[in-house]
Amino acid sequence: MLKSKLKRYIPGLETHRHDCLCVACKHKRGEVVLHKRTCLCASCPSKKGKGWNIGLTKETHAGIKSQSEKMEGRTGKTSWSKGLTKEIDVRILKHSNLMKKWLGNPFRQGISRIQSLDERKKRGQTIQKIWNNMPIEVKDKRVVKSRLIAGSRPNNCEKKLQNILNSFFPGEYKYVGDGKVILAGKCPDFINVNGKKKIIEHFGSYWHKGDSGKKRVKLFKQYGYNTLIVREKELKSEEDLKNKLISFHNSALGGR
Repeated sequence: MLKSKLKRYIPGLETHRHDCLCVACKHKRGEVVLHKRTCLCASCPSKKGKGWNIGLTKETHAGIKSQSEKMEGRTGKTSWSKGLTKEIDVRILKHSNLMKKWLGNPFRQGISRIQSLDERKKRGQTIQKIWNNMPIEVKDKRVVKSRLIAGSRPNNCEKKLQNILNSFFPGEYKYVGDGKVILAGKCPDFINVNGKKKIIEHFGSYWHKGDSGKKRVKLFKQYGYNTLIVREKELKSEEDLKNKLISFHNSALGGR
């Protein structure tokens, strides 16, 4: 019984040195012990990464010969699309059209698998140029689609700001950062829903590092909206933020 288990778990035992130790069970090769399935006695660890069957053939090892006979005549699975074309199979046609659409996207032109830092910077400038020249209607559709795909919802800081707004101005401001409102390709965070053209933007420390927010304020001003920028660090002092929000909410003009 014990010998049969040894033969099952440590084939090729005779190929190892008599003093070779298993790194898993710490026993010598050839010791009569009950090995586990995770035992590495079947492969000598003197050469890391080498299998137990290195150097063995079906002529010199019974286990390899037996496995070779079992696999004889077997072939791999045939691909379902072998022999099919887009003219005779609608699935191939659909995939072909998707690839044409993907390759025809101006944002993906000139993409290679490996790009240097300069190449990525140059491509980023090209994408920015394409975006700037894109019609506003197309920008808005793209932003809405991306927000829907991403399943955008308020993060922890935006939730905190939302609770503060609800406590100070109940029913006045609504979260629209999930794509409900798009202005010139930009998605504001909170917008007044009671007749005042006011927007409140939350700028996180990571994504808006070094961003003054002046461009955002100027952009929304073109549509008649006054904008207030609330930074992440301002959420720590609720009393100061309260004064800032009340001043903005009651003001007739301006934003910062």
